[in-house]
Amino acid sequence: MVRSKLLVSFLLITTVAIGFGNVAWITLKAELAQLLIEQAWAKTLQTGAQVKPWQWADTWPVGRMVHPNSNTDLFILEGAQGNALAFGPGRHVNTGELGSESSVIGGHKDTHFAFLAEANVVVILSVNISFPVYIVVFLNILSHFLYKFLFKL
Repeated sequence: MVRSKLLVSFLLITTVAIGFGNVAWITLKAELAQLLIEQAWAKTLQTGAQVKPWQWADTWPVGRMVHPNSNTDLFILEGAQGNALAFGPGRHVNTGELGSESSVIGGHKDTHFAFLAEANVVVILSVNISFPVYIVVFLNILSHFLYKFLFKL
């Protein structure tokens, strides 16, 4: 009886430890990715070339977005597909160049764009390409379904 309780306790503790280890590993990878993206952005500004944050990345930083009221500082990645959006907001490739009036930046509202929940209808953001551009954004959050319907993706 005592042996089975010890075994169950050991298995429970091991399961919890593995769970916490996985969370720590994911958090560590996310922090490392942001450092690598920041370094790639710095090299992009220096060289003018597209610099991938890691060799097998299928995205690269194309800009930096700052919202001073919420202390939000985000790197904008090329492409708004899931693998890019896991690391930050992305520029939709079927829209205008970043900083143009037809540019669209997408992101997850519960992670990178969570600061917009507290924003007014009109938001002023600083977007840096190779020079600072100030953009006035009329906040319009589209659902994924509505976006697919409007843009036929």
